[in-house]
Amino acid sequence: EGPFLSQCSNDDGYSLTVVEAPRGQNLHWVYVKNGVIDRYKVRTASFCNWFAIEHAVIGNIVPDFPVINKSMNLSYAGNDL
Repeated sequence: EGPFLSQCSNDDGYSLTVVEAPRGQNLHWVYVKNGVIDRYKVRTASFCNWFAIEHAVIGNIVPDFPVINKSMNLSYAGNDL
């Protein structure tokens, strides 16, 4: 519980926030310059978890890939942020 929005100073700087999501850990990074958001980066759990697919498919045939992929519930769009 708490406020959804909070006041920010006009100082330059950055903030890093980690949030637990259904697929795992999401990371949000923002850089403020002259009181304006200069850069914003999101790293989703799917970005980190796609590397596990390489190990999960070893020894399996190509038609098994959709089943393996869906069992991990990875996001294609979340990988390309």
